[in-house]
Amino acid sequence: MGLTEQEDAALDAIQSTFDNYTHMLAVAKSTTTSSNITPTMMDSLVKVDDADAEAAFNFLRHSIGAQFSLAKQQQATMFTQTQALASYGTLLFIPIMLLFACLNIATLIYTLKLLKEKRRLFNATPDAILYFDRNNKLKDVNQACTKLFGYKHHELLGMRVGDLIPQHRFAEEECGQAGAGDPQLKGKKMLALHQSGSKLPVDVTISTVSVSKGDVYIAVIRDLRQEQELRSRAELDFLTQVKNRRKIEVVLREEVQRAIRYHRSLSLLVVDIDYFKQLNDSAGHQDGDTALKEVGQFLTEQARPSDHIGRWGGDEFVIICPETAPDAALNFADRLVHDFLRFSSYGLTFSIGVAGYELIGESFNHQRCFEEADMALYESKKAGRNQATLYIAPCSSFDKKA
Repeated sequence: MGLTEQEDAALDAIQSTFDNYTHMLAVAKSTTTSSNITPTMMDSLVKVDDADAEAAFNFLRHSIGAQFSLAKQQQATMFTQTQALASYGTLLFIPIMLLFACLNIATLIYTLKLLKEKRRLFNATPDAILYFDRNNKLKDVNQACTKLFGYKHHELLGMRVGDLIPQHRFAEEECGQAGAGDPQLKGKKMLALHQSGSKLPVDVTISTVSVSKGDVYIAVIRDLRQEQELRSRAELDFLTQVKNRRKIEVVLREEVQRAIRYHRSLSLLVVDIDYFKQLNDSAGHQDGDTALKEVGQFLTEQARPSDHIGRWGGDEFVIICPETAPDAALNFADRLVHDFLRFSSYGLTFSIGVAGYELIGESFNHQRCFEEADMALYESKKAGRNQATLYIAPCSSFDKKA
């Protein structure tokens, strides 16, 4: 705010009086040489008419005082207005802050709910799931994983993939390749290791997920024990626990094709229980079932690990002997006939037909193989039973290759 003309004139009057006083004081000092001059004497020497200055000073004091009071009043008014605005702002700001706080709390609750649902789904999955890093160190596992491997959750987190799946190296190599193109590896069947030391047949699928801290591997491990048990039940004869008709016929077809492809020998034994119907009629079906179980047990104990045993139907069994020459197959059949008579609890005997081939032609098939062994079985029964007979072809013991 600028000064008025009256205020400028008052300042000039005060400045003029001050200049006159300064001039008179300088003159008095220059003309007076005595050092014993008193203040009263000095005042008389430099006396200046200051009535105008005093009047000007009073005017300025009154004028500036009024402006100062006005400014003070305006400042008080502005302060009051500021306080009011601050109060209104506070009243407005508090609900906004409360709203944001409620939103944050709601978001946090929703996030926690999602995490709980994720953990619940994670643990509800029937397959074992484990997370591990590039160093094969486990980061997290679900409950199915603890049940499958027999470890507690905290014990698994201190382990590596190789402690559970000794064949884990494929994950490190193949996941690195999959990361560039295919983020998922198809399932691989392998053996996992239980806490007890027993081996578990499993199917493993590994996916690669890129996160902020690097790649994370997710392994989904499916327990194959139940599946294998169901498959085994579907392929085994319930009573004798040897392969059923459907499975043994598939195996015979595969072995014939293998013998043709690799020029290997092959033999087939068709085993029939002599007078089994009489046992069923006289002792009952329960004893008949027990006798069939004995046959399955006996043939399983006598056969080699590479042989395949199956129940063809009723009291008839077959044994497929890969890479077995006709003479060796006939010797095996004779031993079965001789040993079973002592093994059977019911005094039963075997009649066996043997079809053996040193070399099989490409036109040969599994139906013909069984037919020739069945013809040899007929000869054993015709000759008085309790014996083994080797099929002899009319012209040659094998088909010539085309």
